[in-house]
Amino acid sequence: MRKILLLISGLLVIPLHLLFAQAPKIIGYQYWFDDNAAGMISQSVSPATTLDLTTSVNVPTFPVGFHRFNIRFKDDSLQYSQVSTSMFFFPVSTLINGYEYWFNGNYAGKTVVSVSNTNFLDLTSAISASGLPSGMNTFHIRFRDVTGTYSSTTSAYFVIMPEMLLSGYEYWFDNNYGSKTSVNIASTQVLDLSSVITATSLSLGFHAFHIRFRNTTNTWSSTESDLFYKHGTAYQNNLISYEYWFDDNPAGKVTVPLANQPTADLVATINAGALQPGLHKAHMRFNNGDFSSIVSSSYIYKSGTADIVANAVCGYRYWFDNNPATLRSVKISPAATEAVLLDSVELPYLTLGKHLASFEFRDTLGNYSSVVSDSVEVYTCQPYGAGVISGNAQVCKGSSGVAYSIPPISNATGYTWSIPAGAAIVSGANTHAIVVDFSQNAASGVLSVEGTNPCGTGPARFLTVNISAPPVPTISGDTMVCAGATGVPYSTETGKTGYNWSLSSGGVIVSGNGTSTIHVNWTTTGDSHTLTCGYNNTAGCFGSKTKTISIKPLPPPNRTLFSITVPSGQTLCSDATDTIFLPGKHGTFLVQSGGSAILISGKDIRMLSGASVSSGGYLHAYISNNCLFCNAVPHTLPLALKEDELAGITTEIPAEWAHNSYFRIYPNPTTGAFTLESVNGENLSGEVEIYGMRGDKLFSEQLTPARKLEFSLRGSPNGMYVIRLVNGGTSATARIIKY
Repeated sequence: MRKILLLISGLLVIPLHLLFAQAPKIIGYQYWFDDNAAGMISQSVSPATTLDLTTSVNVPTFPVGFHRFNIRFKDDSLQYSQVSTSMFFFPVSTLINGYEYWFNGNYAGKTVVSVSNTNFLDLTSAISASGLPSGMNTFHIRFRDVTGTYSSTTSAYFVIMPEMLLSGYEYWFDNNYGSKTSVNIASTQVLDLSSVITATSLSLGFHAFHIRFRNTTNTWSSTESDLFYKHGTAYQNNLISYEYWFDDNPAGKVTVPLANQPTADLVATINAGALQPGLHKAHMRFNNGDFSSIVSSSYIYKSGTADIVANAVCGYRYWFDNNPATLRSVKISPAATEAVLLDSVELPYLTLGKHLASFEFRDTLGNYSSVVSDSVEVYTCQPYGAGVISGNAQVCKGSSGVAYSIPPISNATGYTWSIPAGAAIVSGANTHAIVVDFSQNAASGVLSVEGTNPCGTGPARFLTVNISAPPVPTISGDTMVCAGATGVPYSTETGKTGYNWSLSSGGVIVSGNGTSTIHVNWTTTGDSHTLTCGYNNTAGCFGSKTKTISIKPLPPPNRTLFSITVPSGQTLCSDATDTIFLPGKHGTFLVQSGGSAILISGKDIRMLSGASVSSGGYLHAYISNNCLFCNAVPHTLPLALKEDELAGITTEIPAEWAHNSYFRIYPNPTTGAFTLESVNGENLSGEVEIYGMRGDKLFSEQLTPARKLEFSLRGSPNGMYVIRLVNGGTSATARIIKY
């Protein structure tokens, strides 16, 4: 009778021949960026069946934007895995200091986690999914940098399976499901199926075996199938021979007879004399008379005689009192045929008195000698001197999570750190590695560390830490813009590094991010939009500044002013992107004495007979290419000058200067600086005078003849001013508004 043994774990049927397979081991990997396979980097690792790869990778200088990182792994059969590709954005501008995650779109139920500032976060953390329904769920996560900016959200699906137990299984041969065998079992999560299944009724030769499992909800698993071979009774499982060959040469196989035995404990010398030195593949299989086993293959390396070197000692290790915590390892370079140990041995902290020291030596083949032990007596036990301090010697005020460390000090049971004023150790106190936060009041100073134990304190190590203040950038550019304005420039100091611009809302950076000058398209109206600029100074400190931007809506294309009176003591500003119409004979537009009106249009202002200004009133109408129009005019417009306040600045305009055709002023209104420009192309000359709203002379200067002259009202209060140009016995005047 022929018997088949099946080993099953859960619902997975493992074919018998796989039990003899040896899992490949990873021995190296290769990586490259984008499509630059020619720039591939290869790395070797210690052979392992799994590789948890956490390492720093040198990134070439890339253009700013998205790039691809490609990696593949090599096993000990010299085969490579498929290439794994992931995207990343270059450059990384800030450090990660936290993340948040949530399930099934429920952002309100998010979990927020803070971490120490880092440019690399190896996130290996258990996340609770309790309370989620069974079935398909969605997990969302995003990461926050030190500027408070979040990354894009990454989402992934996962399934929560309801808890189910196995309650039975059934199996059958070939396609004869009608003759299946059903087996009921006690409910269990895991079924270790080691059972003898009879195949007596089957004919000799190949057959198919099928099995499936049932859970407590009476749901069946998918069917697992496998092939097996039924032998005749004459041979059973006895082995009569085995054969082996090398590489891809089965024709050169060597057959070795066996004594018709059920098992073969094979310890034999296999002749590889005909092989050339180097890497080869050896194949072997067994024969039981009417069928051969599967082929078992493995790599072998044949050394040439030149590769055989004498063995040597390359290192040793030692420990005390059979305590593994005291283990130390030492390399011997170059390796030697003998090692005379006359050097001092570093002792982990040991109490005064006698102790047992144990030594082992390692050769170049990786083998260790037997243990040699002897007694030692400790007369002094102070810690050794501290090693070099690793950490940043240039720190910015307000920095947090700055790491400092030294190699562990022999004999030390504790560590005493001293840090500059204004700094605080937030983790790692009394260890060889600490994390420090520097306040805004931190000052440059010396950081030191020394080892301690009950015997005393060892020699200290020092590091001078220079602490710099982050920069405070300036931002130049319009703080008041029109909705729909495009390409608005903003700039900050040049010659810095790590430029970073951001907007709260209402606009889009269309060019220049990462440089000292950007251009912005503004869209949404409102008075509380913000523009932030940051950069690194020469000390590597990052600072930022935020500027508030007011985005004003555009006025209507056309506006008609009908039956309007501007009384004394009141002001009016009216604007339109195209045309302003003032009434004819059927309507009125009147500026009374002491009243002020400004009309601003992008193309045309049409005044008909119904518009008038009383003596002592003020009307200023002009065309502007500044889309802000009345938004650029101060909220409180200047009142009209009274007649008696105009005394002393009465305009005497000759015929050729009528309507002030001699010079023009721009911009008007202005925030301070303005230009006088000749209208007829001749040089302006004479004396220029500037009067305040009450007729007081604020400025007087003899001009150097020129077609354009620059002046400024910066430092003067907002309001209306009169500009007077005097040349000999003639003069011309114009009004300008400062806001």
